[in-house]
Amino acid sequence: MKLSTKVFYLLGSVALGGLMVYAARTFKARHITRKVSDEGYETANDILFPNYNRSNDKLHYGPVIPDGTLS
Repeated sequence: MKLSTKVFYLLGSVALGGLMVYAARTFKARHITRKVSDEGYETANDILFPNYNRSNDKLHYGPVIPDGTLS
């Protein structure tokens, strides 16, 4: 095997390795981006937390002053 052939194979394998690393990082970044966008800020709480019971919550309009902290 000539030296030029060895260099060609070496450069080809380095390029292929770099392409694989690039593809893996791109795939991971797209996966994370899709996961974050699927969660979204618009999603209703009853979809995000289906087991949470809201019947005991008291609806309160206006400012809230915590009990016992201000005298």
